[in-house]
Amino acid sequence: MAKQTSLLLLAVLFTAQLTAFANDDRPIIDGERAHSYVFVLASDSLEGRRTGLPGGEKAADWVADQLSAFGCLPGVGDTSYFHPWIIDAPYEEPPMILRRLPNAGETDTLEFQYGKDFVLFAHGGGGRHIGQLVFISYGIDAPDRGRDDYQGLNLTGKIALAMRGAPSPGGRRFWKDESGNGEKAITAYDAGAVGFLMFQGEKAVKGSLGQENFRSDLPSFWVSLETLNAILGGTGMDADSLQKLANTNKSGFHLELPITLEIEAHGKIIKDAPTRNVLAKIPGTDPDLAHEIVLVGAHMDHLGVDAAGRIYNGAEDNASGTALLMELARTLIERGEQPKRSVYFCAFAAEELGLMGSEAFVNNPPIPLDSVVAMINMDMVGEGGDGASIGGGCNFPEAIDIWEGALTESQLERIYQFKPGYYSDHAPFEDVGIPSFAVFGRGEHKFYHQPEDTAELVQPEVLSEVGGMVYAGMLAFVNHEESLHREGRYERYLWDASETVLIGSPEIPFDLDGDAPDLILYNATGKTSSLEDVLLGLDSFESSLLQESFEVYSRISRIDEIPTGKQIPALALGLGNPLSNNSLPELYRTLQRLDVSFVMVPENQLKKYFGKSGLNAEGLSFLLTARQVGLKSIWEVKKLADGASLAGATTSPVVIRVSGGLKGYNPDLLPESNHCFFLFDVDPIEGLELAAFEALADRIGWPDVGIYAETFEDAEEMIGRWLDAGYEQNLINGLLGDHLVLFLRK
Repeated sequence: MAKQTSLLLLAVLFTAQLTAFANDDRPIIDGERAHSYVFVLASDSLEGRRTGLPGGEKAADWVADQLSAFGCLPGVGDTSYFHPWIIDAPYEEPPMILRRLPNAGETDTLEFQYGKDFVLFAHGGGGRHIGQLVFISYGIDAPDRGRDDYQGLNLTGKIALAMRGAPSPGGRRFWKDESGNGEKAITAYDAGAVGFLMFQGEKAVKGSLGQENFRSDLPSFWVSLETLNAILGGTGMDADSLQKLANTNKSGFHLELPITLEIEAHGKIIKDAPTRNVLAKIPGTDPDLAHEIVLVGAHMDHLGVDAAGRIYNGAEDNASGTALLMELARTLIERGEQPKRSVYFCAFAAEELGLMGSEAFVNNPPIPLDSVVAMINMDMVGEGGDGASIGGGCNFPEAIDIWEGALTESQLERIYQFKPGYYSDHAPFEDVGIPSFAVFGRGEHKFYHQPEDTAELVQPEVLSEVGGMVYAGMLAFVNHEESLHREGRYERYLWDASETVLIGSPEIPFDLDGDAPDLILYNATGKTSSLEDVLLGLDSFESSLLQESFEVYSRISRIDEIPTGKQIPALALGLGNPLSNNSLPELYRTLQRLDVSFVMVPENQLKKYFGKSGLNAEGLSFLLTARQVGLKSIWEVKKLADGASLAGATTSPVVIRVSGGLKGYNPDLLPESNHCFFLFDVDPIEGLELAAFEALADRIGWPDVGIYAETFEDAEEMIGRWLDAGYEQNLINGLLGDHLVLFLRK
């Protein structure tokens, strides 16, 4: 009997050990439990969680109740889980009508189905109108920035059709102020349009124009590609041909179509509707670090119910992110973690209406923003199955290093990093310099902004995997041994977020001391000008790179193919001097096949190309050859007067790098309109009064002006002066590198 008891006890102990081992091997984040939260948040009873309407407010109550039950404390003033604010809440009513009316000699009216063929934008307005359809390309009215889709156009009484997004080169980064859905709609409205249509992608996708862009008398629909092609039937045009016309005509394009549409919409708002973000916390335990805050966020709202009565449950977008936020909080408490820093969990309202909840948080913060040392935002994290996409590392390299240091090799292999835009709740925090990260599930999100986005399609294993990556990063931030507060972090962010450029020959292997640029214009041949020496220089460069890891840089063969948003620099090869016989295009074409994409003209060689009256025959020949073969040229001058002389003598697009000679120079002596980019070394610019610099930039044109600095320390003083003068972030990013990269891409 005793022997039997001992065997039984041994078996029990062995089983317990196996169970403990199995439990230790389980994922930290319980995907099944998180999935159960998704079923609640994406249920019909919450009516699509539209902010400002009953379903959205019920969702906020439920999330707050759960966080409280887990043991989280109130995050607003130690007494409340709610951060209140006011919204003009949009909603819609039937009927919604889109018809193509017959032209003379035609009999058939084309009628389209609401919800399938077209949908109303949130804050899209209403009314009934009949009018001619006019394609306005990207809908940009910015002639001073190089594009005017409205030139010579009378839109009065007509219906505008716009493409979503922004043209290249530049994309949304350069056209940030012009490329939003709402900006396009209001520009058309101000030009006289009585209706607004937008297209991109196969489906009609619900979006928002933004509360500030609501016009009660502007019906605004998003149409599917199939719908647009049906509308265009018989014109010889389709969506693809319209897009090609818009992209080919880079200075602007519009087309009045022989099409008459009837549109009717009933988009309305509830003025000054009260709503709330949910905010809970787990206090830090280290007396020296508890005042520092790590903020974890996700938006809990979705699109509500449309005029056809269809519920947009928003399981993936973003019940999944909200569920992970809740499970991260529960897990942190259940595991008995003692975080050094305080962790706050925020479920944002009104992301789908234009990041309104996160903007309300930043504009009227319930906690000190200076204390927030990291922000992680999760959006659509329950589908895909290919790991996680994490945006923000290239803007905050020190912070991403901390996060990556906490991940396993297998996790790192499942992460794709990118430079995020202003489209999720990380963005308002990033814009004030807080190290902020946008986390998405990597892979397909099949039913984005569709009623079919239901809880059954969310994958528990994806929630578990992405949640584990976020949990590791969150713990790394909250338990980092040293303070994460950084003086001047906004200035540093502006530098890191800019597309900075390094010109020259950094020593191989590259050691850029934390100031890795987005682009290296690498002079691979020194200042030699003979073809033989150039080929030897290129061969030596290639041999040196064989010792480098492929992760050190991203090689590009054409300077107009510069990638953006990478954590490693793009590298373009160039010559340090024009060839001795620079009039032979075939020589440069041969070098292009060896990935040479630019040529430097050093200051000590200017006399070779200039005579008393300006560029001589050899200089003109070189510029003509470079233009014929598509090589960029970068000319170095010590005096602005020399740069002005070059700019006045060429119609070729060249970069003029100016290292001095600015004081006392009369900007009126610069040629007004030219194809040149002026890149000023930072030291002489710092010696100028800001008004004198602005006079130069006004004369040249701000998009064709940049400041050259190799490190943040070199640029820090100038960034501070610009901020004190009220320069906006886009302009500072442009001066620090974005303008130059855009010019090189042209």
